[in-house]
Amino acid sequence: MCVILCVCACVRCHFGANCMYSWIVNPIRPLVDSETWIGMAMRVTCEICVWRNRVLPPDIGEDGEEECHTPLCLLYLSRRSSINKRIMVAMHEELPGLWRDICNTDKLNPGSFCTENKRWFRFPLRHMNRMSACPSLHLQALTEKIEDYERNIIHGGFGYFTMYHCVNLQNLVRGHEKSPGSSGILCDGGMRYGCDHGDGIGVYCHASRPDALFLEHDGRCFLELRCHRSLTKVEGGSRGRYVLKSDQTTQSKGALCTDCQVVAMFHLYGSLPEFMKF
Repeated sequence: MCVILCVCACVRCHFGANCMYSWIVNPIRPLVDSETWIGMAMRVTCEICVWRNRVLPPDIGEDGEEECHTPLCLLYLSRRSSINKRIMVAMHEELPGLWRDICNTDKLNPGSFCTENKRWFRFPLRHMNRMSACPSLHLQALTEKIEDYERNIIHGGFGYFTMYHCVNLQNLVRGHEKSPGSSGILCDGGMRYGCDHGDGIGVYCHASRPDALFLEHDGRCFLELRCHRSLTKVEGGSRGRYVLKSDQTTQSKGALCTDCQVVAMFHLYGSLPEFMKF
């Protein structure tokens, strides 16, 4: 009876029926003594860990999260270290609805710290639309080099430039008012032409990571793009901004851009839900 109650609590916690922390404050105590219980089957399948391994799958050759473990409400009986118990609690934190929608796109891989700046967590993306083998016909001129915000010169290596695009988190899974037909960047599998900042219809991006533009809990992130070498420098505004233009027809607004590929998502580590930090 106790095992059934614990499993139900584990499932309900993640999907919002009960708060996880109520388990810690008022754990369901077994009806037998500790020594007897430890000798019984304490390991049960955790639906949260099963879901995690589906939406944040491990890299090839690596093990995913253990899907069969001691329920959280019985961690006080476990021989895990106190640090490990805290990690277990954090990994089962209830996700906000927006983050749950983001995970349910099945487009994220587990994240890791950026080597250059530990404030940022980088999530590689999967199942995104591939960049076309050749630039679109309307992109006739090749861009040999670009300049970032610090005026550093960047040459296009391997036939493409790595660029960065700022976006509200909600627009990863919700349509954008300036991009007709959009369902969200992750849902669409790529970028759409839409925003017109005075330099034409296209995908606007930065030549370097725009770290300084972000604050904790501002509801935004930025995306790493792989773009064909056909970028146009944006006149005015901050330095290091470029646009990957459409053919400038009315029909192109809201169309999927095949000249770039969304490679990764960056988010400030401090304002990530605990669930996403592992």
